[in-house]
Amino acid sequence: MRTRSLTLFALALLASGCASRTGISLLPGETTAKGEKPVGALAVLDPETGEDLAVLDAANASAGISGKSVKRKDMSAEAMQAKYGDLLSAMPEQPRLFVLYFKEGSTELVDESTQLIPDLFDEVKRRPGVDVQVVGHTDTVGDGDGNDRLSVKRAEEVRDRLIGLGLDASLVRASGRGERELVEPTADDVASIFNRRVEVLVK
Repeated sequence: MRTRSLTLFALALLASGCASRTGISLLPGETTAKGEKPVGALAVLDPETGEDLAVLDAANASAGISGKSVKRKDMSAEAMQAKYGDLLSAMPEQPRLFVLYFKEGSTELVDESTQLIPDLFDEVKRRPGVDVQVVGHTDTVGDGDGNDRLSVKRAEEVRDRLIGLGLDASLVRASGRGERELVEPTADDVASIFNRRVEVLVK
């Protein structure tokens, strides 16, 4: 939705026919659990023909617009910070996603995920007015109803760990999605550690 809104904004700039030069920029997206920064894409369209005049598809890309003339420029992170530092500092901090994995058929975290709990809690207590969403998932082993219950229990296990470390229970919500949102598409009754997970969004 954000990408669509930006695209329409860019189109409106062209349609307005302003004589002055206008600039648009695509800022970095929030960091995923893998450390990636997705940004989507932003198209600047000719309002008469619908032709793409420019496409911004990378973080820190900018376009100067004057009439129907569009000049793209890829800026460094440092240059973007220098130009938009005040704006960026005033924006809310981006949410952070943690993904924890479980042993098959259980609510027991694998060792590597257990070791992430202190980092997760550090992130939680660092943020004023924190909101924590905990969503459990399963692989396709077992029946759907049982996996729904298991996914909730996994989410509650992580929630209870955070509360045990000192998080106010009113600031965390736990829910389960069963096997409906697989990150590794599989056939039925296929074990997958990537699907046996809890996603914790800290914002």
